[in-house]
Formats: sequence, structure tokens, C-alpha cells
Amino acid sequence: MLLYLRWRYNLPIFTFNFLGYSITDLEHTDNNFSLDVANWILMPSTISSTKYTTCPDYILGGLGVLGTTTSQSGSYFSRVYNNLPIPHSLIYFSFDLYAIDGWVPSTDAFAVQIDLYQFADWNTLTSTTFPSNQCGSITNDLTNLKIVGKFAHTASFVTFRVISKLSQPSTNRAIGIRNVKLLIVKASSSPPTAPNICAKPSTSQQKSALSAGACDTYCTALNQYGTTNLCSSCDPSCSTGTCFGSGTDKCYACASGYSFDGTNCIQCAVNCEACDGTGSDQCTACKTGYILFNKKTCELLASCVSPLVKSADNYYCNSPCDPLEHVYLNGSCSVDCPAPYTSAVLLGTINKCYNPCSGSTQALYWDGQCDLASLCVSPLTPRSVGSENFCDFKCNDYEYLYWNGTCSTACEPPLTADTTATQFHSRKQCKYVCSGSGPGPNFLYWNGACETCNYPLAQRTEGGKGFCDFPCPEEKFLYWNRTCSFFCPAPLEQGSIYGRPLCNYKCGAGQYLKFDSTCVNECKVPFVIRTEAGKDYCDPICPVPQYLLQDGSCIATCDPPLRIHTNSTGIYCLLPCDTRDEYYYPETKECSTQCNTPPILESGLYYICIPIKPILETVQLVKLYHYLPYLKIELPRKLQNMTVSRGVNLMSIRMDPSILHSLRTKLPSATLPEEFQKGGFSSNFVANFLDDLVIFAVLVVAAVLSPIAKEIANRLSLSRVETFFDIIKVLTRWNLPLMLLAINAGDIIFFRFDRVQNF
Repeated sequence: MLLYLRWRYNLPIFTFNFLGYSITDLEHTDNNFSLDVANWILMPSTISSTKYTTCPDYILGGLGVLGTTTSQSGSYFSRVYNNLPIPHSLIYFSFDLYAIDGWVPSTDAFAVQIDLYQFADWNTLTSTTFPSNQCGSITNDLTNLKIVGKFAHTASFVTFRVISKLSQPSTNRAIGIRNVKLLIVKASSSPPTAPNICAKPSTSQQKSALSAGACDTYCTALNQYGTTNLCSSCDPSCSTGTCFGSGTDKCYACASGYSFDGTNCIQCAVNCEACDGTGSDQCTACKTGYILFNKKTCELLASCVSPLVKSADNYYCNSPCDPLEHVYLNGSCSVDCPAPYTSAVLLGTINKCYNPCSGSTQALYWDGQCDLASLCVSPLTPRSVGSENFCDFKCNDYEYLYWNGTCSTACEPPLTADTTATQFHSRKQCKYVCSGSGPGPNFLYWNGACETCNYPLAQRTEGGKGFCDFPCPEEKFLYWNRTCSFFCPAPLEQGSIYGRPLCNYKCGAGQYLKFDSTCVNECKVPFVIRTEAGKDYCDPICPVPQYLLQDGSCIATCDPPLRIHTNSTGIYCLLPCDTRDEYYYPETKECSTQCNTPPILESGLYYICIPIKPILETVQLVKLYHYLPYLKIELPRKLQNMTVSRGVNLMSIRMDPSILHSLRTKLPSATLPEEFQKGGFSSNFVANFLDDLVIFAVLVVAAVLSPIAKEIANRLSLSRVETFFDIIKVLTRWNLPLMLLAINAGDIIFFRFDRVQNF
């Protein structure tokens, strides 16, 4: 695994893997050099508040930096590089040396120390041959002299130090360095190489400035190496003047476009200046005009646009997010790339979460598709982020989106659930299918129909949409006045609207509704006008369900032999006979103007006639049940106000005392005449009243005891008991026949025709 890390913003940038490792440091040529020097230690002190100068280049050290105002000998630049790969066996190093203001060979020198090993002092620079004066006083300077070397090493960290041995303070003479490069060579079975350090001059002036210490004494051409009388060219993979033999594995530093893999300087991809592999995504630095994307690929400088971020020196183009995060167009970061964004790898290195839609007329919908932004209308939610347009579906995928923007797991009628394949961008909506609210066929009914909504139906507006509601429970009738009832009585007309029950008033304006559900323009006598809830009725005199009699009165029931008759004027109850002067015979259901018995007034409406069979000249036979409801008995004073039968007063029957006396004396042996036997009676009078006589006997016994009971009642103030025994006394002593008749209404009654009064 390769990891490239460079010192930017106080962070070192290394290229390392477990087979090889390279470090490049102090390489900036602008103000970012201040970041390069941040982790270098200058000891024991510095004169300046900064660690670097810019004459003649950006260098660590320089005039007036290292040491004190009186001395700098023994002061040094030092840096520790950690996390070197294990195992390794060797370190190649190189750096550019700057000797400022005429060093004296006998007194001025510098030394290189790696970890605890210090190379011998370097005191072979001759200032009289320094090329030119570039900084400080009029004394010439030596710049960019490449110092290279190698050192056996196996630890996971290395301390690299350059020590000043100058005799004057740094304000007079100075040392500076830049372009520090270390190659960490992987471990091998070869024996360790002895430490070595030398100079690789790149110009003739640099070579003449060296009295000793050059790597290739006999080679005068640049980028050569050699031994006695033999010079050879370095491999192109080696940085100019930094090879110590032939081949890609004999480089102190790799050339631009090459990278060290732990053994060799390998060629990088075409746009890479440095790399940790041959692939286009293994760049660690880029050539001029290119920028390093996400520490992997080199792309044209102009391709680094927002939300990517350029480094101040245009060296890097990075995502503002962590390597595992996605970057959004607005520069925000997220581990995930949620819908509707599309996840992509930008230039093979940067995780991007982007909107694939282009142009102001396009919008990215929640399902990741691009569609016209103009189609994103309510209840969908349009949204803009910068120049990007979005269309959101605010509900969960298992919910319905309602026209008013609310969400629900169900789509209740009368709304229409859209779950078909044609649903908009594959989400469920609960649609309002009508055109809106207001006049016209645009109210949504409970069954999904779209129509006008008139009273008594109830208009409702919700979220700008019109609904037409049935204001009653489903089982009740809705009346024209918006009341509700379980019933719809005549003359109203039952109807329905989309399965809901209505009770209609069918007549138009200015008309009257009659009892037979017809509509009339006038309401004439015998009808009366009634107005209810703004509707006009033409009602019979008698309220429903009563019947109208011929005399204009009303009756609640019309049972046979009365007759119900309906015509355009009303519902009538007709008498059984055509006129009130006729008598109705119930047994034959006939009418006649003659009645040979006392007629009975039935319900106060008509007369019935009960035929009587003559038995004797003065005694006739009539069934009691015909007369008993109409008879009034005249009792002794204490009983005169009593009601005897069914709550109806009986007509008075006065019996001659002689008849009662005769009945008392002759009753046990009485025999009825032959004529009575023709009427279905037994010849023995007693046999015809056997049940009643038993009751009579009981009453006789009670009569004997009645004085005692009455006395007790008097003393106890039991007036009701006293009255009861008075009744028994009267019945047993004076009115036996009346008692018999009152007890058994199915028996016969004997009376003298001329003795019956008050019919």
C-alpha cells in the first residue's frame, strides 16, 4: 500500500510503501516554503524570527538566521522523519547546499549527521572560485550545489541534520539548504554499504569551487558518473548529477517524472513529476501546468473547480472531505450519497455526490431521474441549491402523498390512489381527481364523482380543493333542509344520490305538495296550507294518519265495517251505510231504515240493530254482549257512581220488585217455557245459570259474614272494605239477575221490553 504525504499546512508529505520509501522536503519556491520549514528545528538558537530567507532562492537558513550575533559554529538544521517502512537497509540522500558570502576553506565548513553518525567536516569549498555574488556583501556565493550520500539504516525513523561549522556569525557568512530528498532502500541480502558523502556539481563553476569531495573527479560533463579515465551517462531515471552508477537503481534522487519504489527509479505516468507507481493514479507530484488531484492523479490545472479546493501553490487539488466521504457541489461532506444524488468517482480518486441534471430547466427528482423542473408542482416540493434544481417527494416510500402535501399510509375515499405503473416517478400519490373548487362540476363527491354541490349537500374546501359531503350518517335520510332522520314519511319522496338516502320535496316553487305526493298550484278547501322548512304543503283537515269523516271531523282509526276511501281531496272514513238514518245489521252486513229492537249507537257514528227473537209476549231474548258495553245500571245510592263494566256506563234497567220476589221463591224449581227451549236454552232455568249460581252461593256466605266484616272495617276505618261488603249485600239481596249478567257477559238477559228505559 502506498501513501503519499507532503508537508503542507504543518503536515509532512511522504511517499512510502513497505517496499520502498521516498521523502521530498524544502522544495517550494514561494511563500509556502514557510510551511516546509515549520517542522525543522534550528539549534541552539536563531537570530531571525524566521527560519528561512529568499536570497538567492527560498532556503532554510541564509544570512542572519542561524546561531547568534557572535557565532554560529555548532548550530544546525535538524528534522526527524518517522514511520519509515520496515524492513529497509539503506538510505540515499541528497540536498542543495548554499554557501553565502565567501567561505574560508581553512576555517569554514559544514557537516551532515544522520541519526548518531556524523560525516566528516566538509571544508573543501574555495570561495575564490565561487561563481558570483547574489546575496549579502560583495563576496561571491555558491548556490545549488548538490550534496549526495548514502548510509546504512534499518530503524523506523531517521534524524537528518546539517551542522554549520562557520567561523563568523550568520550575518557575515551563512549556510542554507533546500530540496532535501531521501530514498529508503528496501532490505536485501547484500552486505550494508559503507557511509558515503560527496558533491555532484552541475556546472563548471561548482566543480571548480571544490578542492575535493566531488563524487566523480574525472567526469566533467553533467549527469555523468565515472571512475579513473572512464565516465558514463546516468540513467534518465536519475535526477541530474545524482547517479553513482549505471541503471535505475543507482540514483541518489529520481528525475522528474520518476519515482523510487525502494529499489529503482521507475517512470511515472505522462503528467506526473513524481509517483509511487507507474499508474496514472499513482502520482505524488505533477509537471508544470498540471495539478495533483486527491494526491493520486495529475490533471490540467483548469480542471480543479468547486467544490474541489486548490492548494495555495496550485500543487494539489483535493476534496474538502475525508477520503471515505463524498463531496457535494456546495462543498459539504457526507459518508453516504443518499438519493436522489448520483455517486461517482471523480478523476478516479475523489468520491463525488452530484446532480446529473444540467440546465436551469432540468430538475433532479427524488428517484435520481432528470425531468423538467416545470413538472414539479404541488404537492411535490421544488427546491434549489445554488444553481441546482430538485424535486422532492416528502413522504416515505410506503406512504401516500396527498394533494395538500400531507402523508398517510392509506388513501381514503373519495380520493384516488395512484399505485399503477404510470405513477409519477414511482411513488404513491393520493389524488384529487376534480378540477378544483368553486362553480362548475368540480366538487369531489364521496364516491369519487365530480359535480356541482348544491344544498342540502355540504360543501367543504380543504387545501384549495372542493369536496361535497353527505351530512348525515349513511343509514339516515337527508332532508332538503339538511336535517337527518331514519324515516321519510309520505307525501315526501324517497330517493338517493350515489347510494345515500334522500327524502325529497318534489314540487317546484309556487306549488303545494299534497298527501298523495302530487303537486298542485292551488290548495283548496277542505285542505289547509302548511309551510315547513320553506316548503309548502296542501294537507287534509285531519293530520296524518287520521281519517276525515263526512261531517268534517277526524277519526284515528277506520276499522270495518267502516270503509276507507281515498280520492284527490283526501283520505276518508265512510260509514257502513250511505246515510246516518240507516241501521246497520252486523250479522248480515246489511243496512235498513227499520230496526225492531232498541238500536245501539256505535262509537257515536252510526246505529247498529240487534234482532230479537220473541219468547213470550212480554219477555224477549237478546245476547248480552251486544248491549252490555252500553247499559247503565241504576244501583242503590251507595253504588250509583260505580262503573261496572269496561269503563262504560250501563243504561238503567229497573226491575219490578215482584219479579225479583218471584225469582227468589221459584228459582230452584223454575222451568222455562217451551219457547225458551227453541232459543237454545235448557228447560231447567237453574241449569242455564249453574256457574253463576255457584258464585251466588259464595256471595250468600259472604253476605252472612258481611256485618261482622263491615264492623271490623268501620273500627279500622277501612272504607274500601266496608264498601266492598255493601256491594255484596246489594248483589245478593236485591239484584241477583243483574249480578248474573255482570259476571258472565256471554249469558242472556231477561227483561220486559216496556221496562227498559233510557236508550
